[in-house]
Amino acid sequence: MNNQGDTLPIAAMMAAEKGNLIEAIKITRLKTGLGLKEAKDAVETYLKNNPPQGKSF
Repeated sequence: MNNQGDTLPIAAMMAAEKGNLIEAIKITRLKTGLGLKEAKDAVETYLKNNPPQGKSF
């Protein structure tokens, strides 16, 4: 996973978009093997680049 946030598992993207950040991080760690900080950064990067409609992060 070279560019964090670009290749999150779909389940993690869906959880993040619903506001379930902890679940999104857990899924990312499980599916990608990333560490806690890297998974958190990947989820936050995804949300920054793809904010859910009506919300800004």
